[in-house]
Amino acid sequence: MTAPSFPGIMNMTPLKWPDSFVPPPPEPPRTPGAQSWLRMLWDLFLLRLPMWYPGYDTVVPYIEEQLLARGPSDPSRWGDDPLRVRIGQLACKLIQKEYDWPSDNFLPDDPLDVVLRFPWDDLEWVKTAMRLSTELSIGTHDAMRIAREATTLGDMVDMLAAHVQRQSGKP
Repeated sequence: MTAPSFPGIMNMTPLKWPDSFVPPPPEPPRTPGAQSWLRMLWDLFLLRLPMWYPGYDTVVPYIEEQLLARGPSDPSRWGDDPLRVRIGQLACKLIQKEYDWPSDNFLPDDPLDVVLRFPWDDLEWVKTAMRLSTELSIGTHDAMRIAREATTLGDMVDMLAAHVQRQSGKP
């Protein structure tokens, strides 16, 4: 499946961080022997709190402004494949609700790290993946893996759609 191209959507640019913001690099996997589990959880908690990582108070409103400038959501951006449209709309609604975004008007080209605020909101993306897995009747670990491997919202939707099709036995 490929992302559709629509003239009205081409005028909208994908969400982006402010130019002054440099997101932190993804945390490398840690081994339990390197630190105690309690210390790992504490580090993760402190590093992901908005007050401990600079930029949250300016970055989130910047992204909200971009979303509000887009106007109403348009399901046709997800193409004409009914499964892709359904998953795209579902993902947008769940993300808006979980992250309290002012709109569900996300584009397939929106980067997932921006949409899911990866520098800060680890638990929200897990909850979003769990809700997607429930709604799509797929494994939670599969939904979480897909959300972590995808780079854009459209990639995630395509990967979820392919997984649902494989699971149902349809080509």
